[in-house]
Amino acid sequence: MKTELRDERYKFWDILIKAVSSLLTISTIIIALLTYRSNQKAELKQKEREFRREISLRQINYYSEISQAIGELLTTLNYPDSLFSKTYYSKRNNFETLYFGKMNLINSKSVDNQLQIFHGLLEKYEVDNPDVKINDLRLAAFKVNDSFRESVRETFDVKLDISTK
Repeated sequence: MKTELRDERYKFWDILIKAVSSLLTISTIIIALLTYRSNQKAELKQKEREFRREISLRQINYYSEISQAIGELLTTLNYPDSLFSKTYYSKRNNFETLYFGKMNLINSKSVDNQLQIFHGLLEKYEVDNPDVKINDLRLAAFKVNDSFRESVRETFDVKLDISTK
């Protein structure tokens, strides 16, 4: 009888050890799969953050470039008889290149609206429309820059107002 009891105990422990071993193996596989999936999600999120960061930095650079182009254009217009000079055409071409090129890649709706207003006023000013003065262009340029600031504020969720406090 003792051998029978041993055989039953042996079988019980053998089955128990095999079952626990199988459970541990399955658990290890499941944990490895979950870890892999989690790492994939984290990597994807990191790539998305890097992409958004790159786009945001380009947005700021493009805003800066076109803001400078507008400033140079308006500065050129301060001089008498500069409207159709080589310098003016050069500044105008730079503005147009940015306006129709890079800015269409990254600007927001409000930025686009303000740029369209400025562009329309510039075209009217160039054909000597009596309703458009240089100060109208300057005011439109300030509004373009305000829209840039607001766009950057929304993108980075930062306060950009300069205060003297």
